[in-house]
Amino acid sequence: MFYFLVALTAVLAATIANAQPVLDTDGDIIFDGSYYVLPVIRGQGGGLTLAGRGDQPCPLDIVQESSEVDEGIPVKFSNWRSKVGTGHINSYFSHTFAFRSNTKLQKTQKSMNTMFYFLVALTAVLAATIANAQPVLDTDGDIIFDGSYYVLPVIRGQGGGLTLAGRGDQPCPLDIVQESSEVDEGIPVKFSNWRSKVGFVPESENLNIETEVAATICVQLAYWWVDENAKFRVTAGPKPDELVKESYLSFFQIQNVYDHFYQFAFCPTGPKSCSDVGVFVDENGVRRLVLTKRSDNTPFLVMFKKANVPENSSKTMSII
Repeated sequence: MFYFLVALTAVLAATIANAQPVLDTDGDIIFDGSYYVLPVIRGQGGGLTLAGRGDQPCPLDIVQESSEVDEGIPVKFSNWRSKVGTGHINSYFSHTFAFRSNTKLQKTQKSMNTMFYFLVALTAVLAATIANAQPVLDTDGDIIFDGSYYVLPVIRGQGGGLTLAGRGDQPCPLDIVQESSEVDEGIPVKFSNWRSKVGFVPESENLNIETEVAATICVQLAYWWVDENAKFRVTAGPKPDELVKESYLSFFQIQNVYDHFYQFAFCPTGPKSCSDVGVFVDENGVRRLVLTKRSDNTPFLVMFKKANVPENSSKTMSII
């Protein structure tokens, strides 16, 4: 369904960009329904109707009523080539009837003018953003819109999902680390604050990542940050404030590697500045997320699994 909507949006945006809608005498856009075709110049007849030729009842020609007070028979429009949702000036039917130059249309059904303009604007925005944004998929192949997800390693046998841990014998600050056991899915995360404002979580776009905990022993939220003072570890911190200069340290990207396999990256000034998020095993065997040089070719390959809400609560409480 999503790809159908994307394709439909692209088609609509392409056609609407070149098509001008036909308006009725109230200034409303014509979508469908029936309309009287009335002359602009009064005193020379009325609306349109049908009449035979001389004493022959058939065939019927399209003729103008002799009296200007007679609105005639209404018409309907169909089958324009561009397939936009309205009748428009450059369509085949408008060239045939030349309504723009010498007629007005009086509607017999009201149209939703305001709603149309809203949909046109929305379509244009969606087409512009979706054209460049690719959605992140979970392990079921579904698009990630919102909700909570476990971050699981693609390569098994080297740890499990992601959680929080202190440094050595210090409980605070908390770093983002990998569970030692591959059967432990860790604590789910949520994504937010991507700039394009598309409805799904996009690939290769700066966004915030939050480990979903209500509170910790360090009395802080658990948004991901790069700690420049601690070997560029990925650490847990407060909700980012874009007005603060250091907020750029809280933006990460989800970059596609293959199918629904991804890696995290930190790209503070654009694609050429990207560092991969890899795993560093410290002296205590804790697998900590850190920034690594892209040339080292050591990214942490991950996939996203839908989280079960009841399980989230129990896992969240385990670190408070």
